[in-house]
Amino acid sequence: LLAAAVIVGLVFRAQEVRGRRRTAHVDEIPRPDDELDRPLVALDDVEALAARGLFAEAVHLLLERVLAWVAAKTEGGLPAAMTSREVLREADLSPPVHTAMEELVVTVEISLFGGFPVERGAYERCTASYARLETALRRRR
Repeated sequence: LLAAAVIVGLVFRAQEVRGRRRTAHVDEIPRPDDELDRPLVALDDVEALAARGLFAEAVHLLLERVLAWVAAKTEGGLPAAMTSREVLREADLSPPVHTAMEELVVTVEISLFGGFPVERGAYERCTASYARLETALRRRR
């Protein structure tokens, strides 16, 4: 796991040196009117995992979907090797979007890399953070 993290870091740094890094003003991307009533990401699977008590998996899936949405809305996409922490650092996110997304990132990091369980309360904080993230992005329209 440590070797993989080092390799990912080296790949990212190589891209950075070559000037291939791309950032986006994610919170400034207009959305078509037909998308205004739908969530940014599909939540059915996330909610199904949580209903089964699989809160860590639910939060991880929620973060993956948010990151996929950010990548899709970023001109030229995001480098495949970019970690969620790097997306937080490199993407041009407004403070409310950054703060809301950071809650998801930290919870997943603590769970995946720290081995700590995600309880219902942490899951609920993450879904509240997602709701704030979505609200902040919609206000920018």
